[in-house]
Amino acid sequence: MYFIKLLMVFGLLGVAYCQDPGSIYGFCYQVYAMNRFCMNQITGSEAIGHSDDVMQQPKVGKAGPKGEKGSPGDPGTVSYTAIEETIENKIEETENRINVKIERLERLLEEEKMKSEERYDEMKNVTDEIIKERQRRSISGCEEVSQNDAKLWDGRGGVFDIYRNNNKYEVYCDLTTDGGKWTVFQRRVDGTESFHRVWEEYDDGFGNKTGEFWLGLETIHQLTEDGTYEPRIDLSDWNNNVAYAKYRFV
Repeated sequence: MYFIKLLMVFGLLGVAYCQDPGSIYGFCYQVYAMNRFCMNQITGSEAIGHSDDVMQQPKVGKAGPKGEKGSPGDPGTVSYTAIEETIENKIEETENRINVKIERLERLLEEEKMKSEERYDEMKNVTDEIIKERQRRSISGCEEVSQNDAKLWDGRGGVFDIYRNNNKYEVYCDLTTDGGKWTVFQRRVDGTESFHRVWEEYDDGFGNKTGEFWLGLETIHQLTEDGTYEPRIDLSDWNNNVAYAKYRFV
């Protein structure tokens, strides 16, 4: 008790003396520090040795208990109509993209089909032409032809290609007169073709196979070189009187 009072008195004296800091400032400071120490012992402060600024800072207390939970706000609203419209739009866009791709695929398939059909038709035409050419090459006379082989057809007969010794000859075959299978080497009906010709023309042949013509001596020779043939001559006058003669070579 005496110690505390002494210090308090001593402190007061120190304060009194410190009104004139002068040469005894150090002593005043020691008195001030001792006074602060005593005050800290009384108040329970642990700020010993710290500066005045630090000792003047307030002590942070512990956090208090949490307050009551506030009331909830108004519930939010959900627009299911907008969600449904968004989903439908997405589905429609997806279907449109799929339809575009399907249409493109169908066009490609159709184009490929058309190309395949065109290639098939071309191949078929080439094959048919080869077959017909082979058939024609196998035709060596009017006795072997049919209407399907005719290049031109007029009802009684037609123009055909026949082959002898790897050579092709264009002839008119009469398929109706006297059983048919006749090779016509001359026809004169209306005077449209002049028969006043030189030897070379009679050797080569002239005229139109569907009208008036002369087959040609060289062609007749090639067609009758092998085998036995029977000529037939058909005549008619201006009054449509007709006659014919057949010759057999032994």
